[in-house]
Amino acid sequence: RLAEARLEMRGRVGPEGQLLEGFVRERELAKQQRTAEFNNLLTRAEAALAAGDTREAEDLARNAALTIRGSRDLYSEDEFNTTLRRAEDLVDRVQGTQRELEDRERTAQEERLATEAAARERQVREGRERQIMDNIRRVRALQMEQKYEEALQVVDQILFLDPINPAGLLLRDIIGDTLLVRRQNDVRAEIGRSMVID
Repeated sequence: RLAEARLEMRGRVGPEGQLLEGFVRERELAKQQRTAEFNNLLTRAEAALAAGDTREAEDLARNAALTIRGSRDLYSEDEFNTTLRRAEDLVDRVQGTQRELEDRERTAQEERLATEAAARERQVREGRERQIMDNIRRVRALQMEQKYEEALQVVDQILFLDPINPAGLLLRDIIGDTLLVRRQNDVRAEIGRSMVID
């Protein structure tokens, strides 16, 4: 169309022909300017995307689409659709990249939280095991001093920390039996003393 208009304009020498030629030249310059702005925005958007700045890349790609939409009358229908599609495709790619980055960040955060939780759990478990071992040593010391009631209280602390601790369960039975035997011996001794006195 432009070529036809130029050929036709060459045939006209009057002021109308110069006016039309000036109008066509202005539109062509405006189109070139808009195309250059569009390409510049897309290039900057691609660079921002490559740098990982998805927000900036999306803003630039959307601005490129706005630039073309605002100049629709300068382009043929096919040129307009093709050019606009380039900007929209880049916006879609940027949004896809943003989702991937968010998914990676979320996965990394979940892994970090799981690792921290496991470390805290390990610290709690190790602290509990240390406390149980300290209590077992204390029970043995109390047994040596024949302080069985106190030893039984410490065994109860062990079983509070770990209700199925084998050493705690065994110590509870042994100390309980020892206390029972001591009480029986005390009762027999008391009965023996009371018989001697009578």
